[in-house]
Amino acid sequence: MEHHKKMYHMEIAHRYGTETIIEFSRIIERDEHIIRASYAESTEWIKSAEFVEMIIHDAVFLLGFFLQTGTQKYQRNEDILFDVPCHITPILEDLILLENQLPYALLENLFEPFLFQFRFEETLRDIILRVFSSDILQICFDVSVWQHLVCLKSRAEQPKIIKSLYNADKLDSAGVEFANVGEENDLSLVIVFKGGVLTMPCFTVEENTERVMRNIMTLEQCHYPLSAYVCNYIAFLNFLIDTDADVDLLVKKDVIKKNKNWLGHQGSVAEMVNKLCLGLVDFGSYYEPIAEKLKKHYNSSLHRSVATLRRVYFKDIWTGTATVAAVVLLILALVQTVASVLQVTQSDPKSPPPQAPPRGK
Repeated sequence: MEHHKKMYHMEIAHRYGTETIIEFSRIIERDEHIIRASYAESTEWIKSAEFVEMIIHDAVFLLGFFLQTGTQKYQRNEDILFDVPCHITPILEDLILLENQLPYALLENLFEPFLFQFRFEETLRDIILRVFSSDILQICFDVSVWQHLVCLKSRAEQPKIIKSLYNADKLDSAGVEFANVGEENDLSLVIVFKGGVLTMPCFTVEENTERVMRNIMTLEQCHYPLSAYVCNYIAFLNFLIDTDADVDLLVKKDVIKKNKNWLGHQGSVAEMVNKLCLGLVDFGSYYEPIAEKLKKHYNSSLHRSVATLRRVYFKDIWTGTATVAAVVLLILALVQTVASVLQVTQSDPKSPPPQAPPRGK
């Protein structure tokens, strides 16, 4: 990889001029103390010149890689990384890991002026999203890259913790319907419970879902604990999923979608979601009011009774038709019985007249 980084360094200098590389180095030297402070481990043991050279090689490699992968303007020359496609996926998976990332603010400072100068029609954010082609990363950019005003709210306005919630199978037994928000809102994390219908965004399960989600959740826990929207969403999903039956139900309702390349069984989905929440620090959930509504719905005996009737006697058109027919026959039989009794009573002259109730003293 170090060899490839040097090659990309030379390629960018050749295409866009050595002045571009010099400007990159100047920005890195200017912000060196900020960059060093972005890492958990101390970098004091690295000399300044070596540190700047290391960062410039990593940054320029990312620039070349993103331009080749995410734009049409950059025509690739011979490049072993792209000549052998199986090399691309490990690089993308490696870049997702928090410990292997450069500070995003640094990338913006370096590349936004560069993209503007050379008239690229897209921002760095747009290019990165195209490179990863990930809905999860889109959500991450929308809610976690920039500081949100919600972080500035007082503690009194912070959401409450969800202490308990019934799983999907139990909620279904109480008549709760599950629905997908639809493709037009596929990147939304909004969950709504209205009219007995719980509308949720689709959770797509792929080979790298756990890796991506774990890193986004870690990012939120470290830097945005009071606006941890993705953590809130996964924790809410964790309440709904306890067993394979819960996963089966949510897959059937399109709330969970398994990628065609996913080879795991339903239990592995439940295990993955449950593992994601291990060690999660709970600062409150924006879905707490919805959880309370769901518990109130489940605890209603009327809702459970109606749901039982629907599940047992109206689970499909055939069962429903048979139930209606049986009820109609029962009513007709009851009417016929009452009519027969009345006819016999009216036609029997020996039948004693009705007695008036005794008067009280």
